Amino acid sequence: MIAALLPSLLMLWRYTSSSGLTVFTYLVDLTVVTVAIPHLFSACAQLTYLVSRRRRVQGWLLARDLLISGVSVLFSLWVTFASGYQAVYQALVVVLAGVILYAFLNARREDSGQIPDPVDNPPDDAAAQEPAKAPGQAPADAGPAASAAAA
Repeated sequence: MIAALLPSLLMLWRYTSSSGLTVFTYLVDLTVVTVAIPHLFSACAQLTYLVSRRRRVQGWLLARDLLISGVSVLFSLWVTFASGYQAVYQALVVVLAGVILYAFLNARREDSGQIPDPVDNPPDDAAAQEPAKAPGQAPADAGPAASAAAA
């Protein structure tokens, strides 16, 4: 419901100051830009995946995938530029409002336990700073019962 509120307000503002055809054109431009942004990110992710060589793709398959991804990036940029600066600016406002809403909803889902909390990885040198333990020696924080069991 909240996601539909901002575009509806923008449409209402445009409708009070313009004719019906202008409003329709504006809505099409706004829709095209809001769809082109995730399309651009997806095409860039595919390019990154292909260039990083995480998957074995050879010969014409690699050339085909690179061509499709490259054309997708160019198409996304083209339709974004063709929509005009006003539609791009207002689509950016809509997308950024959605990111803020996503942050709050994601935090709420983490608090309720629907998704796991993020895990912080220790730095690589933290493992090197721990003293070496002799075989059968209990960790320092294990307590007296573990020390007696190890002996």
